[in-house]
Amino acid sequence: MAGKGVGANQLRCVRRLPFPWGGSERTRPSLDCPTKRSRPRGRFYIPGRSPGGALTAGVDLGYSQRLNRKELPADIVRTQQYPRPESDNTMRRRHCEITNPTELEAILAAALIGRMATIGPDGYPYVTPVNFVYDQGCIYFHCALKGEKLDNIARDARVCFAVDLPLAYIDLAANPEGGPCKLHQFYHSVIIRGDARVLPDGERKATALNALVAKHEPGRRFATLDAAMPGCKACAVVEISPQSMTGKSDLAQNKSRDERLAIARHLMKRGRPGDRETVAAMGFDPDQI
Repeated sequence: MAGKGVGANQLRCVRRLPFPWGGSERTRPSLDCPTKRSRPRGRFYIPGRSPGGALTAGVDLGYSQRLNRKELPADIVRTQQYPRPESDNTMRRRHCEITNPTELEAILAAALIGRMATIGPDGYPYVTPVNFVYDQGCIYFHCALKGEKLDNIARDARVCFAVDLPLAYIDLAANPEGGPCKLHQFYHSVIIRGDARVLPDGERKATALNALVAKHEPGRRFATLDAAMPGCKACAVVEISPQSMTGKSDLAQNKSRDERLAIARHLMKRGRPGDRETVAAMGFDPDQI
C-alpha cells in the first residue's frame, strides 16, 4: 500500500498554510498544547492530508469508532502513557523534547512512512520502511506472510520504530557569517522502543487492517474487511506495543526570541515550500512578519 495521508474524518481543519513538499496553498494542522517554559509558546503544527491532497489537522485517533465498528476489548485498550527508555541516555537537547502525548500521537497520525529496526541473526540492525497506522496505543502494519523482518521478530521481538516530519531547511543565507556549521534542519520526530508480534487471524487483525485502510484512503467509503475474508488471511499484520516513546521538535527553541524572529523573517522572505508552515510552527504569525 502506498503511503498517502491522514484521514479527514479523524482530523479537524484549522487554517491554510503551504504544503511543505510543494504544491499550492493547503490546509495545515495545528494543536493548542501546553509547552515547557524553555519552549516558545504557540501553535504546534503537524502535517496531514485529506482527499485530493488537502492537508488537515487534529488528534482524534479512534479509527474503530470512526468506522462504526465495535470497540476493541478492554484488555487491549492501553492507557496513553509513554515512559522514557530505561537507560542513562537522557535526551541531550531537552529543550527539543516532546512530552505531551497528544503531540506524539499527532506526529504518528500525520507521518506517512515509519521505519522499523529489527535485530538480525548476525546482530546487525535491519531497517524496513513501512506504511503504518497508530491505533489503540499500538503501531500496526501489514506485510507478506514471510520475510526477513518476520524472521527477526520471531527470534527477538524487540524493535525500534521511528517516524519524522521534515520542516524547513536552514541554509547558509540565514546566517552567512556562521558558515557551514550553522546549516540546520527543522523537524518533528518520534522514536518508539517496543515489542513486535504477528497477529493471528481474527477480528483484531481485521480491525488493524481496516484502520490502516482508513488512514491511507481518507474520506473514502470502502467495504470493511472481515476476519473471514480471504484477503485478511493473505497477509501478515504486525503489532508493535510501545514500551517507551520519545519525541523531538527542533524549531530553534534554545535561541533568543530575536534570533528566532530573524530566522522566521528569512524563511518568509525565502518563500520555499514549507517555510511559511515552519514559521507558524515556531509560534509566529506568518502574516505579521
